[in-house]
Amino acid sequence: MHADRAFAEGTNRARNILTEIVLYAACERQIGKALKKMSPKDGSEGMVAAVLNVKGDLKLDALGAVRDDSLCDASEEKARNLGSELFEGIPPEECVLEQVAMVDLLKP
Repeated sequence: MHADRAFAEGTNRARNILTEIVLYAACERQIGKALKKMSPKDGSEGMVAAVLNVKGDLKLDALGAVRDDSLCDASEEKARNLGSELFEGIPPEECVLEQVAMVDLLKP
């Protein structure tokens, strides 16, 4: 995970791992922009939680939650929402991965 590596190497921009994860998920270098991009939009009713370093059963049913890995599936719409430029013949997940890599390259 990019955020873990950033903390291990001392290249993190955020003070905590959760905010660093948001930076990478949003493909942004600035925390304010990342939070704005990843915050729930007006009228949205869904919620998302990232669960890190948990082994075994998460007992999601006890929380009334459902695991939905489709949130991680790449699509052109999701790539556009992240601000990725899409190119003919290049899968959207590759465009987003390139943008994530740029977050690392552009760090001071």
